[in-house]
Amino acid sequence: MIKTVKWFFLSIGGLCVLLLVGGWLFSNIISPPHDTDDVMLQNFADNRAVFEQVVSELQQDDDIRRVDDNWYRLADGKARSDNPDRIARYRKLFKKISTERGIYASYSPNGNPRILFLSSCIGMVTGGSSKGYLYEPHPEGEFLLVDNIDGYDQQKGLWRSYWAVHRKIEGAKGWYLYCDFDD
Repeated sequence: MIKTVKWFFLSIGGLCVLLLVGGWLFSNIISPPHDTDDVMLQNFADNRAVFEQVVSELQQDDDIRRVDDNWYRLADGKARSDNPDRIARYRKLFKKISTERGIYASYSPNGNPRILFLSSCIGMVTGGSSKGYLYEPHPEGEFLLVDNIDGYDQQKGLWRSYWAVHRKIEGAKGWYLYCDFDD
């Protein structure tokens, strides 16, 4: 009887250790944390010309709405850019600027672009977070601007199921770092 109880508790303890190790592996290896602001700002500085090139090309291909690493979506009723070679070219550019998760592109009724470059996405369809770059030269809404996204405590300023914060990229008009969270 004592041996059975002993094995029971050892089994429970072993299971707990396995769950903790599995959780750590998932959160740190399979789904690593977002890059820091400093890393992203350096990447932008090193690759600004490529970021600008992508913006320019997307404004020409204004029917592209979303390009990810393995799928894409075009605006309804337009198919000019439905060209696998063109999409593959965008993906190569995204890899070069460390935004492998691609872009979301939208345009205001005035034609002003809003392009999100996704550097990292963590979570699942039901909730998670993303961090990347935003090009929006004529913001149409208010941004929650912070000095440092890494140090932002979402519980201080906002307590909702969705929040997004932005940090201006100094010396680059219309460019921001962004991070959003949706549970």
